[in-house]
Amino acid sequence: MGKRTAKTILIALVLGLTVAFAGGCGGQDDAGSGQAPQENGGASSSGGLTGPASEADIRRIHNGYGTIFVSGKRIEHPADTSTSKVVDWRREPAARAEKGLKVRVSDGIVYSVSRYTDGRNEGEPLNLHMILKQNSEWRGEEPVVLFVPGGGFLSCRIEHKYENVHRYLIQRGFAVAVMEYHVVGQGRYMDAARDVRDAINWLKENGGQYGLKTDKIFLIGNSGGGYLAALAACEDPSDIACVVNFYGLCDIINTKADYDDAAVAAQHQPNSSDSQFVNGVYSGKSLTDDPEEAEKADPIHYVDGDEPPFLHFHGDQDLWVSPSQTLHLHNALLAADEPSTRYVVKGEGHGSAGFRTEKALDIAVRFMEQYR
Repeated sequence: MGKRTAKTILIALVLGLTVAFAGGCGGQDDAGSGQAPQENGGASSSGGLTGPASEADIRRIHNGYGTIFVSGKRIEHPADTSTSKVVDWRREPAARAEKGLKVRVSDGIVYSVSRYTDGRNEGEPLNLHMILKQNSEWRGEEPVVLFVPGGGFLSCRIEHKYENVHRYLIQRGFAVAVMEYHVVGQGRYMDAARDVRDAINWLKENGGQYGLKTDKIFLIGNSGGGYLAALAACEDPSDIACVVNFYGLCDIINTKADYDDAAVAAQHQPNSSDSQFVNGVYSGKSLTDDPEEAEKADPIHYVDGDEPPFLHFHGDQDLWVSPSQTLHLHNALLAADEPSTRYVVKGEGHGSAGFRTEKALDIAVRFMEQYR
């Protein structure tokens, strides 16, 4: 499938940033809280989980589609680090903006209306949420970071969960927009990738009225959002300055490959969140039942040497998304002679504190500043 330019429909804007793997748009956990599994899954500074992995770690998501969310028990097959930079940020301070920084928020604006292709049959607004520096001298000079939040393909919350991160990026001269997208039961992977393109198009067409510089849009995504940012950028790199990928998926059929065999088998079931996002909630297909579709869902399927620069971060103790996932994309980009840098963060699990340190965010900001 060639690269495509997504069609922009009814649109508007809401602003903010979240680096959370948290629920919101769809899916409930075991307790029926209305949220997908929370971030910090897997290991943190303690150094990881140990012990035998006799069965998969499964959460049943009460969203009406029989969805299960699968994680690993421990890292059975460590990912190669020979093409990556290995760091340890467990004792580094959290990133914080200056106390006197003032921001203004624009929200409640719809950038698109979802086109349900799976499960429910009615569309609903998809929002962007934006935070800007409250200082007139920046008008017309602020580049825009479009943040694609994670949520296990079950949710896409856009509230201010990580206010310090928002403010840190704004202090460094960026406006921040975070977007909603199709999740399990609303659509499939190609619908959500199209949402990213629609949000980019909306920002380019309408960002000027907010005093923003929109010749190029900067993409940041975490977890499932990192996957969607990568997929959108590899399919159609136009108007994208660069991509910062925090522990994102890539080769979805192998997202549990670094764990035990039980986790791999459970993730391949037709009712896993990954299977449903790729094939649809009513398809009855597992990830291995339709390898051609799984291949199309992999961002490297579209890598042709025309991609924007990439920066990847992944914890070596991530038990939700195998660390080899970012390696898979990183090596494919290097093979295509595209700029790609990957950091392996020692002792960190999925979305744990190391990714919100000054070290991590300074690296991300300096990377983006090269392409302003």
